[in-house]
Amino acid sequence: MWSKKEKGYIFGLFAGDGYSYHNKKDRHYTVEFYLNSIRDKDIEKYLVSILKKRGFIVHLSKDKRFNCKRIRVHSKEFFQEIKDNCCIVTKDYKLGFVSGLIDAEGYVSSKKSMITVTNTNKRLLLKLKRFLKEFGVNSSIKKKKKGWKEKLDQYILHVSIKFKSLNHVSKKAGRK
Repeated sequence: MWSKKEKGYIFGLFAGDGYSYHNKKDRHYTVEFYLNSIRDKDIEKYLVSILKKRGFIVHLSKDKRFNCKRIRVHSKEFFQEIKDNCCIVTKDYKLGFVSGLIDAEGYVSSKKSMITVTNTNKRLLLKLKRFLKEFGVNSSIKKKKKGWKEKLDQYILHVSIKFKSLNHVSKKAGRK
């Protein structure tokens, strides 16, 4: 079974880099995560270990054209859990969720001592901001100027480096 922090991490990572679908023809239920195959090996290793902890069979494939690694799980139970997104939201869950979303959508700058999370879903970033406030970590959201190629508004959450001092499970925030 997953700890609350691990469960939060899974849901946070899924919110940023996940995809789920149900194929009605062959009755397959699939949950997938997409990571950078070069930079995110530590995230991949952690994610796979968490998924295997629950007994899921994990399928890995690499798309060489885009340096993308797909982590796939065929499971009706997991699909339903992700779809329902209902769980007891404890402090550990929230810390795991923030950690997962940072690993999915975040950038950790060592030079500027700053963490940023970019996403088109402002409500998701507001949720993250509330979670961070509970831990005493300051954050702010700004709307990013739209480029000529971008169709959706993007928002940037700036997170205080104080996040690194928490007992988080983010692989990006823990990198040297």
